[in-house]
Amino acid sequence: MADRAALLKRKALLERKVALEQQISTQSEVTPTTPQSNQVDTSGSDRLLAGAGLAVAGAGALGARKIAQPFLKRGVDTRAIQQIGKPFGIPTDVPPSFVPERLGELQTQAKQAIKPAIADFDETVLKTSVKDLTQTIETGQGEWLKKPTIKYGKTLDALSSEMANRGIQLNGDELDIDVVSKTIDDARARGIPEEKLKSLVKLRKDIKKDISPIRDAKGKVIRRNINLTKAKGRVSGYINSNQGNPTANMMRDRWGLFLEKSAPEDIQIKLAELNKSYEPFAQARRTLTKIKDPRTGKYDTVKLNRYLSNYVKQAEDTGTKDILRMLSEGEGIAEPVPGAKSGVAKLESTKSNRDALKIKMNKQVDRISTARSKAKLLSAKIARSNQRIKVRGNVTKGVVKAGLLFGGAKFLSGLAVAPQILQAANFAKDPQKWLAEQQMPDKDIKTFKSRDKFEKWRKDNPGADSFLMDKSGQMVPFNPA
Repeated sequence: MADRAALLKRKALLERKVALEQQISTQSEVTPTTPQSNQVDTSGSDRLLAGAGLAVAGAGALGARKIAQPFLKRGVDTRAIQQIGKPFGIPTDVPPSFVPERLGELQTQAKQAIKPAIADFDETVLKTSVKDLTQTIETGQGEWLKKPTIKYGKTLDALSSEMANRGIQLNGDELDIDVVSKTIDDARARGIPEEKLKSLVKLRKDIKKDISPIRDAKGKVIRRNINLTKAKGRVSGYINSNQGNPTANMMRDRWGLFLEKSAPEDIQIKLAELNKSYEPFAQARRTLTKIKDPRTGKYDTVKLNRYLSNYVKQAEDTGTKDILRMLSEGEGIAEPVPGAKSGVAKLESTKSNRDALKIKMNKQVDRISTARSKAKLLSAKIARSNQRIKVRGNVTKGVVKAGLLFGGAKFLSGLAVAPQILQAANFAKDPQKWLAEQQMPDKDIKTFKSRDKFEKWRKDNPGADSFLMDKSGQMVPFNPA
């Protein structure tokens, strides 16, 4: 009899197991029908809820992992991470976990490619543009420097002669210090050999001899004057006999400003206008003179090439830009250098293209970096999602064994204190809410058992989001229309 009772008990347990498996297979398709507002409405799912405890109890055999895993995977679509790498040539069959690493490799390669690409551009395009403009400047700069200088010098001579005819006396000490001595100091600072400064040093001595002291009634020297005609003869004589020399140009620039300061008002106005039109040219000439060899007076081709190349490579340089514009278009008293217009335009185009190349390559690095960050974030989410699937699958397997052994769903209440059992119990209590929480872990999920309660809640909370759970258990935005 005992053996027969044991056999009957085993038979009953087997029949219960079969019934549980059938229960699970018929309920593995979750079909909640009512919407959820940032939340799920479970109206119409009483049948599913009634058998939920048994479904979870048998989930290890057929169902809980099967039910849970699709929803957890849909929360982070593995195809999304593969699509991130696609625009950068990463095949879509590359495992998602490898995409961030491949993007990191591409980012490094993109960074490393910038320097050689710019170097290649400089060696081909930039080098040609600079060489062409350098030849134009070296060929045409002689006449370009000569014409405005002669024009300026003639106008100065005419205005200074008008001043001399009025018997104007100049301050001899200021002429010596501000014009002659400063020119000598600047020439020495620029490395001009001392032998080329002999005539300038002699000029200074001659001017000092021409200075006459002016005394007051007590015999005290109150001013040291020099006759304008004598001063003009000596200064203009030196400039005219040293045309084209850096020292003559420096002397002329200072002589014009000194005359403007010393002239009567009507002539001062004319000199101010003349100096204003001459200054941009003088500034350009002074800059270009620094590129010349102080011993030969000729351009140092290497320095000129470097000067133009640096303009292209560096940020906006308004000083050089103004000089190039003057060379190509002319300004004030200066006319354009023959042939410079096309050369300057080519150099400006080269500068724009070089800048555009750098910007384009750096943007590519930034695009890859952004894609890599997104891929790393998705990869981490996939890893967490898979871990949850693994843990909950193992939990529900244990619940099944216990449920089948001790009477199905009733066993859940007896082990509710166990953390792992609580996971399964939560599913048993409200499957729709549990599935919604897996897809929206950062949301506070609220469910409704009737449509009326749901609509009332939406009315009281007009700013909240509403969602509907479709037949596959996926959360979709609720559209009342």
